[in-house]
Amino acid sequence: MSLARRQHATLRVVPWFAATRLLLLLLALNVLPYFNRGAITGDVHLYHEWITGSFDQGEYPLDDQKWQYPPGAAVPLLLPHWLPGSYYVLFFLMCLAADVAVFLLLLRAARTEDAEKPSPAGPWLWTLGIAAIGPMAYGRNDLVVTAVAVAERTVTLRSKRRTAVTCRVRIGLGEFRK
Repeated sequence: MSLARRQHATLRVVPWFAATRLLLLLLALNVLPYFNRGAITGDVHLYHEWITGSFDQGEYPLDDQKWQYPPGAAVPLLLPHWLPGSYYVLFFLMCLAADVAVFLLLLRAARTEDAEKPSPAGPWLWTLGIAAIGPMAYGRNDLVVTAVAVAERTVTLRSKRRTAVTCRVRIGLGEFRK
């Protein structure tokens, strides 16, 4: 596929992404009713309980069997708590920001000339895949973790030096995998 055709194909996904994310955000914020509200807010409620019950006292919720995260996972859970406003709204907005970040990274990767890098299918699959999950995608910490992983992978595709630096950072974070 030529570079011009690849860039044109990636631009067609932008309105679809914007429309689906507006709909997902309106459903997550309960501006539009959703048939299974608990699926959206269930995990966010649990995260908020962990924060007020454990993190605010300087501890991890180790007595809760549902806490199966590495220590660094506390940071994105705490971020909406540190900002003024509703924890739920801020959590959904944080997930939206992570979603937009992944989309932009995939869009940038798809617009490159090198055939070994991702095709325009990446932004399309991301747009349609998250839309298929529905607003529940904004009610879980998974989008934030995915944004970090996609950022790492798109950086490693760009150069061997960046790959080496990224691997060192991953080792430092304790998330190295082959």
